[in-house]
Amino acid sequence: MKKLFKKIISSILLLSILFTFIVPGTFVAAEENPLPSLPPDEDGSNLWLRYVRVSDADKLDEYRRVVTNIVVPNPSSSATLTIIRDELNMGLDGLLDLDIPYVETDTISEGSVIVGTPASSSIIRSLNLEDTLDSLGDEGYIIKSVTIDGKKVTVIASKGEFGALYGTFGFLRLLQTQKSITNLDISDKPKVKIRKLDHWETERNYAGGNFINWNSLPDTLLPRYTTFARACASVGINAFVFNNVNASATYLTAEYIAKEKALADLFRPYGIKVYLSVPFNAPRSIATPSYPGVSSSPRLNTADPLDPQVIKWWNDMVDAIYSQIPDFGGFLIKAGSEGQSGPGDYGRTHADGANCLARALARHGGIAFWRSFVYRADVDPDRLKRAYLEFKPLDGQFDDNVFVQTKYGPLDFMPREPFHPLFGQMPQTKQCIELQITQEYTGQSTHLTYLAPIWEEILKSDTYVDGAGSYVGKVIDGTLHGHTDMTSMTGVSNIGSATNLTGHPFGQANWFAFGRMAWDWTLTSKSIADDWIRMTWSNDPYVVDTIKRMMMGSREALVNYQESLGLVHQQRQSDHYGPGPSEISTGSNPDWYARWYSRADSVGLGYDRSSNGSNFASLYAPELATMFNSMETCPENLLALFYHVPFTYTMKSGRTFWDELCRNYQIGVHYVTNMRAQWDSLQPYIDNARFTDVKNRLANHERDAGIWRDTCISYYGSWSQMPVPPDPLQLRNLMIDGNQIDGFEPGVYDYTVGGLTGDKIPQVSAVPNDPNATVTITQATGIPGQAVVKVYMEEPFFYGPEFILKDYPNTMLAVYTINFTDEVIPENFVVAIEAETAAENTENAYVRGVANGTYTWSLVDGQTTKAMQFLPDDGTLVTSGTDTDSLNAGSSLNYKINFPTGGTYYVWLLCKSRNYNTDSIHVGLDKEYKFTANGIQGKSNGQWRWVNISDGSDGIILGASTLEISAGVHELNFWGRESGLAIDRIYLTTDGSISEPTWPIAVTGITLDKSTLTLKKGSSETLTATVTPADATNKRVKFTSDNTEVATVSGLFYDAATGKTSVTVNAIAPGTATITATAVDGSNKTAICNVIVEDEEEYGYTVSTEFNMDKLVANKIVNAEVTATNANSSITDVLVIVALYEGDRMINVSYISKNIPVGASEKLTAGFMLPPVITDQHKLKVFVWDGETIGSSNGIPLSEIREL
Repeated sequence: MKKLFKKIISSILLLSILFTFIVPGTFVAAEENPLPSLPPDEDGSNLWLRYVRVSDADKLDEYRRVVTNIVVPNPSSSATLTIIRDELNMGLDGLLDLDIPYVETDTISEGSVIVGTPASSSIIRSLNLEDTLDSLGDEGYIIKSVTIDGKKVTVIASKGEFGALYGTFGFLRLLQTQKSITNLDISDKPKVKIRKLDHWETERNYAGGNFINWNSLPDTLLPRYTTFARACASVGINAFVFNNVNASATYLTAEYIAKEKALADLFRPYGIKVYLSVPFNAPRSIATPSYPGVSSSPRLNTADPLDPQVIKWWNDMVDAIYSQIPDFGGFLIKAGSEGQSGPGDYGRTHADGANCLARALARHGGIAFWRSFVYRADVDPDRLKRAYLEFKPLDGQFDDNVFVQTKYGPLDFMPREPFHPLFGQMPQTKQCIELQITQEYTGQSTHLTYLAPIWEEILKSDTYVDGAGSYVGKVIDGTLHGHTDMTSMTGVSNIGSATNLTGHPFGQANWFAFGRMAWDWTLTSKSIADDWIRMTWSNDPYVVDTIKRMMMGSREALVNYQESLGLVHQQRQSDHYGPGPSEISTGSNPDWYARWYSRADSVGLGYDRSSNGSNFASLYAPELATMFNSMETCPENLLALFYHVPFTYTMKSGRTFWDELCRNYQIGVHYVTNMRAQWDSLQPYIDNARFTDVKNRLANHERDAGIWRDTCISYYGSWSQMPVPPDPLQLRNLMIDGNQIDGFEPGVYDYTVGGLTGDKIPQVSAVPNDPNATVTITQATGIPGQAVVKVYMEEPFFYGPEFILKDYPNTMLAVYTINFTDEVIPENFVVAIEAETAAENTENAYVRGVANGTYTWSLVDGQTTKAMQFLPDDGTLVTSGTDTDSLNAGSSLNYKINFPTGGTYYVWLLCKSRNYNTDSIHVGLDKEYKFTANGIQGKSNGQWRWVNISDGSDGIILGASTLEISAGVHELNFWGRESGLAIDRIYLTTDGSISEPTWPIAVTGITLDKSTLTLKKGSSETLTATVTPADATNKRVKFTSDNTEVATVSGLFYDAATGKTSVTVNAIAPGTATITATAVDGSNKTAICNVIVEDEEEYGYTVSTEFNMDKLVANKIVNAEVTATNANSSITDVLVIVALYEGDRMINVSYISKNIPVGASEKLTAGFMLPPVITDQHKLKVFVWDGETIGSSNGIPLSEIREL
């Protein structure tokens, strides 16, 4: 308590400078303008179909006036009409916060909402809408305000019931987004006929387990299936593929058809047809199921699509399915790709294979979707050309009920790639575009990445195949080549068993956006985001604007911190999540690995696909081929996809390619940091459950984006050998009380300034690298303490599509924490490891691997005690290939170390080498190869010698390098290619000036000057530790409390003269706690002190308050009426203090000076300004303070602190 109240007085003096105070003793009335009350927690299971009370009072009045009842005639005649009635009833009841009645006959009154078709409603029939409804088709609809018999009503009408259902959701969307519904005249219809979700249930699922619980079907239909169907219908999705494209014939068995039938029956009234992914070689796997009246075929020994037995097998299989699911949609086929069988196995074409299945389906009106995702290496060296070369010659050979389903880009759902050259170049073939809603390459369930800008960019790309204006979207909607009768758009879904179905709450936005774009590809990602935010989070303008800004730039930020300027497929091969730029395969599937695409070398990065390279660029229409075939005209955001770009190439910005690449990595992470800050500002508006979920994911998102930046810059930098350019938001320097501090590193945001003493609070100013950046600083309030420096900058998204991002700047933020401590920070840090600890094979020190079945690191005698040697000692080459290969194939010594400080570490080994065949040592960090040191024999000559493998300046050790290590736990790896090398000790230091290590003397014990402490609440006492032996290299000790609610520690002080460490123990509340002193030299020696805290003595003053919490408003004035009573204190001249805290930090204060005799009371008022946003971290506190002796107060308050 003593330390706390010294801080308060310092804060009062400081705040008199930083804030404008209300005159003490005066009353200021606060205006009424309260913040919104925090909404109740939600689990996200309602998706965007949250029918919460309309927040705009004027709109609510309008809606209640326009909508008084629901008219859905004859709902019992159709399951779809029943769904319409129930959805409208649920939606309007919630949105209007009224019980809205419904009628089931053609009876209207003022304010009726009438829904149906001319067939279901005589009212709609009487409106003579036939021509309009015919032009809109079975799925189109109108929403129209009309007057019938003098009554103002709203009509939602369609030619078909599914259109009426879509219109119902469209009407509810107007209310959810708080649009006017007084004079409606809306007509809408889908631009694409089949709007399909492909459910890859066994992979790429980042939302829990399988969405479908197959084991419980057909008997149990989970509620989430209905939620899913409602959500799909609300955005117009009308097709669903049950299973993964890497398909199993199990889904074609009678057992599974029964399960599929149960779901088809549930989905049918929502307008959703079901489809199956099938393996091309299914005839070789199973017999067709038997049903009454349906022919069956046995299991075959071939799947040749032209074989009559195979043709009959598929006919029988299709007949069997349609006998159970009469409106079955058809098949999705992945063939001849990634291990899946295909028609090429029998010398047949993709058209042969597709037509075989399509003809079986055509007899029932079914459709075959044949994927073009094929990339056989024998077709062309460039993977991006292979699908085009296989499918383009087949144009016109596919049956009318076949779609060639093509991924949006020529590679594989990359964050940015050009549109697939097949689009528009198969004019006689129906083409379905395949988008990916699940975030395989775009952050999975961790990164907040809004994908609609990718799809908008692709769909609005001009193919030029029929001149300007030949957009990809026109290929897909059929208008470019006259295929409007049958069109399709597919999204690989992101649904799973998670409560909110998508895992990440913002994953719902991508599902929503896909449905809206499949309905109308000309919609903007901006307008779709606006609707989704209003329906999912809030209609508050600040919330809508903030989240929309976060979403709209999130894709471009992802491109920047993952693989900008045309780099593609740099993800880790194992899971496609983290960075893997160094990964390479010399065996099968080299195009699964990052190096195949980056072609990283000392010249530059990228794959030459121009006419001088693979000539992929020339697959596009001449207008585009000409543009792509010149580095000067090729879009810079695709540059490394079309060219091997020299690191020194000058970009349009004037920066080199290397500098531009590094800068993009840096600013991409800064965008994520700013998203975190933006989201934090929304806490008062968002329910705590969903707010916290997103907050935690954003923290991980920022961390992992930083890993991407650091990994890629480090790896590409090892090739470029060029310096990393300054981060634009990096601090150039800090001024602390007029003293300049330099040495800020890219990607490092936490710094500590030590050795500060006294009561003076340091004042910080900062200068960023980029003069366009702005800096705001929250100063520390004491020592120890923390200043927070925020560097913010906006600039255009230089490489993003202008038509998507023109309203959204690249908003970047870097947050630096400057920690002030009275502890002296050691200038250099040492890690000392006895090599033989690896022989114990613990979690923190172990031997990994055996090379060639024989060679491994083994325990031997050392110079000191024991050592490790790579045995048997025959001096032979044990591993070959790259250094990474030798790490993976060989035997290594591995040590996990917790580095308290990051920086450059110099590596020393006490080792010996018997000859020049055994004198190289390989060094890795976190199982990633870093460098090799050669020539150790020249130092060792068969004797134990200290060798500095970080310094090759004497010409003996070649190719060595230092290790750049960040703070935290890392694993050091050491290995050799040749047997015989021996290592006794390992020594890392941040001091590059030493000539040879001095092995540290470890702490063997700690003694505390007190083994027990009994304190009164609010008091404190010093505890001092002494270590043994007296000549221990590092005598420093840290202190921790096991119960900080009872006792805390602060003010750590190390006396270099005596080698003793002291700390202040603060009594917080009655109870017991144990203070543990721990040596920091790695010996982990400890000592404890048991603390008992007793209740404090009675205060001389009491305080009570009258305060209206409703008047606690943002940007307004708060006032409190305080009654202070002097019960028995001889101190009568006092300050009555009202202070606003954010957590433990005082941020504003108002106070009144009064003389209060013993037994007397004073009623006083005080007030001050509040910050713009109030959170649950803000608290008002009232207390009485010694008013005469502020400068020399003993720190004991005259009353308890009361929280309001």
